[in-house]
Amino acid sequence: LHLTDIDIEEFNPLCHVNPPLRESKDLLSLKKGLLNGTIDAITSDHTPFGHTHKLAPFEETLPGMSTLDSMLKLCLKSFEDLSSDEKLF
Repeated sequence: LHLTDIDIEEFNPLCHVNPPLRESKDLLSLKKGLLNGTIDAITSDHTPFGHTHKLAPFEETLPGMSTLDSMLKLCLKSFEDLSSDEKLF
């Protein structure tokens, strides 16, 4: 719902997650599911780590989102953007 494979192009260790980030078309489908009621809850299972665990080069870090505040910020931003995304309508 928040990040795509484009966010990982520079091998940013903050985007090293499992499952891996998906394509933009998948993001669009998920947003449509939220709008039409198919999806009614958002969760994350990206094995949270502290920010210091993500300071190494991409291939040396463990997959996982850096902290809960990352997930919360992304969710709030998605809800803000959801109503203005013309591709969804």
